[in-house]
Amino acid sequence: MATANYSLLSIPATFVLGMAAHWNAIILSSSSKDLPAFDNRAPRAFLASVSQLAKTSAVRPLSPLLVPPSPPFPSSLPPALLASLSPLPWLALRRANADAEQVQQDARQYLRAEAAQTNIFEQLGLYAAAVLCGNWARLPTSFLNKATGAYVVLRAVYCVRRSVLLSRSSPLLSSRSKRRSFGRSSFHYTR
Repeated sequence: MATANYSLLSIPATFVLGMAAHWNAIILSSSSKDLPAFDNRAPRAFLASVSQLAKTSAVRPLSPLLVPPSPPFPSSLPPALLASLSPLPWLALRRANADAEQVQQDARQYLRAEAAQTNIFEQLGLYAAAVLCGNWARLPTSFLNKATGAYVVLRAVYCVRRSVLLSRSSPLLSSRSKRRSFGRSSFHYTR
């Protein structure tokens, strides 16, 4: 009983996966209020500008000296001093930190999606050559179908993991399993 050879269809399927990762990055840049809109005229310059956004550390840590005093102030203090002890400056600083962190998070997620797309397209030629050589060598069709099907599924998992699951705002990850380092994300499970 001869089975149909679907191994050649895995080549365009892998190409579509690469394009889907790129479309994910474009949708992210157009839906984020902090990232500039995607510019197809100069994609490398756009990637460099987003990379610069991800590298700049605009988040200012709160020093212990800037911790606001406890709210119940003594009423014997002068009104000008009470106004200076208001928590509004600290709230503004925290808001600026949160906004800067959101910009960096969006920029890093965009860069991860683009890295997944680049990774797929860099290996697509070698993969296509391997599938064609396997067909030319008349390997068993069932083996080719299983191997190429597994490859496409693993590439899809890679794209989803790389561009979706590693975002900090993803509800799919618990807070204890997220530990980030610059450039690469790694998982450290604590018990």
